[in-house]
Amino acid sequence: MGNEIIVFGPLLLLCAAAEGIGGVRLLGGWISPPFLLSLAAYCALTRRTWIVAVEIALTGIVQDSLSFTPLGFSVAMFGLMGAVLERTRGLLYADHLITQVALGGVLGAVFGCSGALAYIARGAMPSFSAAIRVIIGMFIAAAVTTPVTFWIGAHLDRMVGSHAGAR
Repeated sequence: MGNEIIVFGPLLLLCAAAEGIGGVRLLGGWISPPFLLSLAAYCALTRRTWIVAVEIALTGIVQDSLSFTPLGFSVAMFGLMGAVLERTRGLLYADHLITQVALGGVLGAVFGCSGALAYIARGAMPSFSAAIRVIIGMFIAAAVTTPVTFWIGAHLDRMVGSHAGAR
């Protein structure tokens, strides 16, 4: 248990720094690489249930601090995502690269869609095409960042002797 928490701290700092440094120009706009979304997915697939809840809540708070979304939005979205992934982790082969890319893409599209809907509800999204670009951009960015986050997380887990939680 302690090893999983020891690994989470540096991972959270690393992902927050990577996401907070700046965005990537993609599809005519700037997309911040969703490393914190990938970290939440990694935690949901590799940790015990109570640890998942704590780590995802902390990850969501950091995400909300770094983004323009309303406070609590990422905590709620990461919590829903974590609950679904934690319940279905037996069906997923999370160590496989193709699974990580596909999972990251789907999660990025869902998170991008929910974010676009939140911006549309507040009147901050200029057009429907901008919302589509956000969704596609998040799909691509999360598909790239998720395998990287999973690799770093698994490497750190092995370094401290953790067996990646409940897997």
